[in-house]
Amino acid sequence: MYVLKFTDIGEGLHEAEILKWFVNAGDTVKIDDPIVEVQTDKASVEITSPKSGVIKKRNGEEGDTIYVGDTLVEIELQNESSSVSAPTTKQKTDQEQTSSLLEKYPHLKKSPMEKRIIAAPSVRKLAREMNIDLNEVQGSAKNGRITKQDVLNFANRKEGQPVKVQQPTPPSPHEDTQDEIIPIRGLRKKIYENMVKSAFTIPHTTGMDEINADRLVQFKEELNKFSSLKITYLPIIVKVVVDALKRNPIFNSTIDEENGNIILKKQYNIGIATATSKGLVVPVIHNADQKSIEEIAVEIAELSQKAEEGKLSLNEIQGGTFTISNTGMKGGFYATPIINYPEVAILGIHSIKEKPVILPNREIGIGRVMGMSLSFDHRIIDGAPAGMFMNDIKTLLEHPEKWILNAR
Repeated sequence: MYVLKFTDIGEGLHEAEILKWFVNAGDTVKIDDPIVEVQTDKASVEITSPKSGVIKKRNGEEGDTIYVGDTLVEIELQNESSSVSAPTTKQKTDQEQTSSLLEKYPHLKKSPMEKRIIAAPSVRKLAREMNIDLNEVQGSAKNGRITKQDVLNFANRKEGQPVKVQQPTPPSPHEDTQDEIIPIRGLRKKIYENMVKSAFTIPHTTGMDEINADRLVQFKEELNKFSSLKITYLPIIVKVVVDALKRNPIFNSTIDEENGNIILKKQYNIGIATATSKGLVVPVIHNADQKSIEEIAVEIAELSQKAEEGKLSLNEIQGGTFTISNTGMKGGFYATPIINYPEVAILGIHSIKEKPVILPNREIGIGRVMGMSLSFDHRIIDGAPAGMFMNDIKTLLEHPEKWILNAR
């Protein structure tokens, strides 16, 4: 009998929440078949079977918390089961067992050559409404990901088969009006816990300022004339922040609570707070000081896509030293962002708006202005250093050519 235990799958992780079981007692599994999906403090992780055999016992239910060392499943190995006396009922053939498993768990691989379906929830919903089996659709995006256009193209190619879109059922006038209860689980539970820990551990203080974004807007437009990619403001801001962190190293640090030390980080790993349909995650751009604006733009796009699909690896969400929260065009002009514990500060970059400004000739005119918010840990950072850090960011964004002059 093989006992599969929950082990530390990250940097000092002690517990996780069971999100989804892929097996039941009595199911046959092969090496690398999915067993269970768990949610750690950092990410959702799928645990696969290291052995082939029959699941004899499964411990824990979806929503339960498991700890490092706890038993997940007990597997009766194939050589053990072969020595057991023949059962009274007729055994299923391998083909029947495979068909049964695929019917229960369509995410399993039918053969070593077959890939799992990679598609966003909105694409899966569209396919359901159009009665299309995604197994028959060829994905055109990276790693075979299926897009909405792939589904529509497939529907158009079907000859003599009219597409039937399921119409939503109109609500009944006697529909139940009881309150809906949504359990706080998975990623939302981890966000819930981490926000409480950050807010009640760190004495937050937030400074705010306005940035004249006229030169920044022009700079981005000039970059896009020479780049094959679409450059947004965010990769530019990442590079500027790294420069400012080098000038103000206390902001690129963490606190060692146990030993009472401040650890100044020598790597510049910038977390990008990213909103997904399941909640907020913070993928990390490692060694941002060693990457170009184009390289960072590509990485942000790839990490954002993985975040939405829930495919971020542990390495892609660990090791951050400073976080940027970009509320974008739809966000407000100021905010009080919560620090990504155990970091000591977080920068909020907000929408660019046209506002009345004082022009160089002292006249009043219209300018493009961007809001900036910096939350910092007041235990180790005072107001004056925070003001200097914000002023460095402001100066570099208002005069990007100054940053380029000394860029390394």
